[in-house]
Amino acid sequence: MQRCTLVLLAIATIVAVACNGDGTTTPAPSPTTSVTTTTTATTTTTATATQPATSTPAETASPSPTPTATETATETSSPSPTATETPTPSETPVGDTCLANPSPPDPDDPNITVETPGDGAESASPLRITGAARVFEAQFNVRLLDAGGAVLIERPVFTGGPVGPEAVPYDVLVAFDVEQPVAACLEVYDVSERDGSIVDVVQRELLLLPGAERAGGACPLNSLPPDPDDPDVELTVPTDGMEVSGGSLHVEGMARVFEAAVSLRVIAPGGREILSASIAADLGAPAKAPFRGDLAYALDRPVSACLQVFSQSPRDGAPENLVQRELLLRP
Repeated sequence: MQRCTLVLLAIATIVAVACNGDGTTTPAPSPTTSVTTTTTATTTTTATATQPATSTPAETASPSPTPTATETATETSSPSPTATETPTPSETPVGDTCLANPSPPDPDDPNITVETPGDGAESASPLRITGAARVFEAQFNVRLLDAGGAVLIERPVFTGGPVGPEAVPYDVLVAFDVEQPVAACLEVYDVSERDGSIVDVVQRELLLLPGAERAGGACPLNSLPPDPDDPDVELTVPTDGMEVSGGSLHVEGMARVFEAAVSLRVIAPGGREILSASIAADLGAPAKAPFRGDLAYALDRPVSACLQVFSQSPRDGAPENLVQRELLLRP
């Protein structure tokens, strides 16, 4: 009974659905026919509030500390050698070298003036000194003193003209020999005829440099020259002012000397002997014969030097017939 009731309700439901709105009845589909129902779907969007996701932080891998590379110097670099600066001349103090001037010239009418060098000048050998002088017999003196007052070089020099009431110009060279820069005092002066004291002193503060730039100023005053009309000793090589290098000095000349012995020596400024020798002429006196030879020397720097060639007296062996040459000797 209940099963029949359910069947009837199902049929009634199908009949009601099949009805159109205009009262027409749509035939019920055969049980084998599939009914396609077109349905307008009204979509109701229900906004579902999505709670913000609380992101559980992923397990943060703590990065392993990057090893700090400690630079280990595999090479110990030797420190570059520090160049030691060669002291320049200006590094040697020049001032305050001259002592108090004992007797300066009359400033209104000086008997001696010095034009060059000026105060504070620097010079290698020889030192050139120029000026004017009004002095007895045209002779006066120059000397170089170190800071302690010790005499390095002292020598007489001469003006370039006859003595008169006016000062006469002079231009002289004075050689010296120092191993390192030396602060020095140049004094140009005269000697009093009355008491021999030094007068008319002109001073210059200088810096003397080692080495030499040319020949000159090394030979002392020659008080033993040969007879100019018939000399017993003549020197043809080297000539005055010649530059020599290589450690060997060639000499040639003519001599009329006792036992054919010709004496030679080379001196540095101040009289320091660089070499000495004796050469035999081809014949002895009374003949005048050629002589020649090569003299060896050793130097570590250029030097303004003086070659002296002479004979010796048969009576007492004293030098005579002295011939001199100004030379520049290089190592």
